[in-house]
Amino acid sequence: MTDSTLAGTSFATVKTFGAVGDGITDDTSAIGSAIIGSPGGVIFAPGTYLVSSNLTFNQGVGFLPSASIKVSSGVVITFNGAINAGVQQIFQLLGTARIVAASGYNSIGYAEWFGAVTSTGMDCLAAITACYTTFPLTQLQAGGYTLSGTLQLNVSGHKLAGYGRDWSTGAGSGTILVASHNGDVVLLGTNTFPGSINNMTQDLSIRDLEVARALQPVIASGCAGIRSSYNLYATIDNVRSAESMIGFIFVGTVSNRVDRCYASRTVAGSGLGTDSWKGFYVDGTSSLGAAGGNASIYLTNNSVGIGALTPGQMNPGFQGLVLDNQFSDTYVDRFESAGVPVGVAIYGDSGSTGSSFTNNDCFLDHLIIDQFLYQGVYITGMAYNGSITLSNSYFAPVNATGPNACVQIESNYGSVGIDGCQYVLDNSSGCIGLYVHNSTNVTSGSRNVILEPSAYGIYLNGVSDSRFSDRIKSIGNNAVAGVWITGTSTRCKFDCSMNGVAGKIGVGYETNDTGSFNEFNCSGINPYVLTGSSSANKLILNGTQITSVGPTLYGNVASGVMN
Repeated sequence: MTDSTLAGTSFATVKTFGAVGDGITDDTSAIGSAIIGSPGGVIFAPGTYLVSSNLTFNQGVGFLPSASIKVSSGVVITFNGAINAGVQQIFQLLGTARIVAASGYNSIGYAEWFGAVTSTGMDCLAAITACYTTFPLTQLQAGGYTLSGTLQLNVSGHKLAGYGRDWSTGAGSGTILVASHNGDVVLLGTNTFPGSINNMTQDLSIRDLEVARALQPVIASGCAGIRSSYNLYATIDNVRSAESMIGFIFVGTVSNRVDRCYASRTVAGSGLGTDSWKGFYVDGTSSLGAAGGNASIYLTNNSVGIGALTPGQMNPGFQGLVLDNQFSDTYVDRFESAGVPVGVAIYGDSGSTGSSFTNNDCFLDHLIIDQFLYQGVYITGMAYNGSITLSNSYFAPVNATGPNACVQIESNYGSVGIDGCQYVLDNSSGCIGLYVHNSTNVTSGSRNVILEPSAYGIYLNGVSDSRFSDRIKSIGNNAVAGVWITGTSTRCKFDCSMNGVAGKIGVGYETNDTGSFNEFNCSGINPYVLTGSSSANKLILNGTQITSVGPTLYGNVASGVMN
């Protein structure tokens, strides 16, 4: 359709009304005439149109290929009708110029409208930011967008979406944001607390893309792929975070939902300091008042992995999921860690006593912690009123040696419940199924299975007021004891079961000190699996074999079947 044809209808191009479109001539007046003279819609023909003062379009506006508006600094262009354009640049914003678009007609915008170009190395930070602040949904294209600084997403209800997170693994088939700097790639929210939870940015969303960086992560920077900070009801879905010091970090957040995300490291950090990595990091060191440092976070169907890094390049500071300090109301379901030295690390608010309720309401369910080097789950310093439930999970170490363990609990003051877990130890010499030290209120249930221990199924040191009912089985490996107890552990109850091939477990329950007021139920121990297949090795207290039920040494009690 030609300009003259359009002029005879309810639509006309701005050139019909005198606009030049050379990017130099001020076309503000001509465009204003087009707005008045073409109420049914305004069309921009190919060209660059300089606008030097505010304009408002109450009708629909269309941009033909190679058509764009060049907006002077301080000028606002308002679109109260629909914007129609291909995925091309239609806005050139100078200085503080901005676009306002009615969301009822313009729910989706494209970073390319503001000048973003994929896979060229050109900085797209300003273009994506302008699009994100203007439109409820910014839809990125398949390809790579370079960012010279942190992309901040901080408009309530606005969303950023790509075309998949598989850029690194799918031959460039997805969307990737590449940081050319040493800071965070994306920030959801703000870095400072706005004074109250209800004042925080709400309903942020990012999905279906990958974030990475062009350079090795700098160790001292603590850079994150995705930083979710001081926001309410944020959603992160199907996002991959690669090559940062922290994949995803959550600071002062309330009710974040994170689903189908993946964090990875394949390159070593650069610069001074000891290298480390956290795949998902719930940082509860800030304070939200009664909500603690983080509240109501839901982590579902997420995973972490280490690529080309060798065991010699890693240390216990490489951790898949970290919960730290004053976190509360934390739900982790179907989390998978592969090849990460520590699958899950939980550092509680150990200074919290009395009526404080940090670290409570924490549930870890259906974990797969495979090929870890140190601990599958490490828990330390839980607050006195803290509570953790770990259930229905699988642990398999690789080349891990004692005192490392599938589950290791240290200096714990709160309550930890474990049930339905499988500890597969046959690929690791000396790794322990469950290791508990200087802790209280641990309950390990009868649905837990410890397979092929080569040292101890359970190792306890200085434990009190706890109960252990695990099933321990050995077919090929030789264990010193099913349960080893030291450190004057007291007031615990044991009713484990043990079976397998003859002579594979040295002793059922064994203590090497004067721990007192414990009950040892020996019914579930098949003597066939013990040294010499002897029932006398079901229970040994500080070197003395206990062969009959009833009160025994140091105020302890033997119960159940002893033969």
